[in-house]
Amino acid sequence: MLSSLEPVSLGAIETSLRSADATLDQILDAALLVAGQEQLELVQSDDTISRVRKPSAKLNAHLLDAARSGDEIEHLASPVTGAGVPLKRMQQLFLLAASRDGAAQPEALATFARNFLPQETSLVERARDFTRLEVPVLKALGVA
Repeated sequence: MLSSLEPVSLGAIETSLRSADATLDQILDAALLVAGQEQLELVQSDDTISRVRKPSAKLNAHLLDAARSGDEIEHLASPVTGAGVPLKRMQQLFLLAASRDGAAQPEALATFARNFLPQETSLVERARDFTRLEVPVLKALGVA
C-alpha cells in the first residue's frame, strides 16, 4: 500500500491492517515515528494540488535554472505537500537535464551535470541511483 508512493489516509491504513489486529492508536504511534524521521508528509487536497501544480512547476523551472550557476537554492516546491523538497545541486542539475534538455538516461544526465560540476566523480553512478531511487519519489511529490 505505501510502496505505491500515492497518498494514503490513516483510515485506509487502519482498514488494511484490521486483519493484523492493529489499533488506530498503534497506527498513529507508527505514523508519528515515521514522521519524526521525515519519511511521512501531509498532503494537500486534490483541488489545491491541481490549483498550485502549474505555478509550482514554473517556480521550480526557475529554481532549477539557477543550479547552473551555483548552489544557493536547496529546495524545490512540492504542489502535493505544499512544502519544500530538499535537493542538492547535483540532483537539481539532473532534474534540469531531464526536464529541459530531454535527457532521460543516467548517462545523459551525468554528461549534462559534468558541464557544471567538472570536479565531481562517479556522476554516471550517481545519476543511475538518482533515476532509480529518487525520481519516483520526486514524481510522487510533483517535483519531477
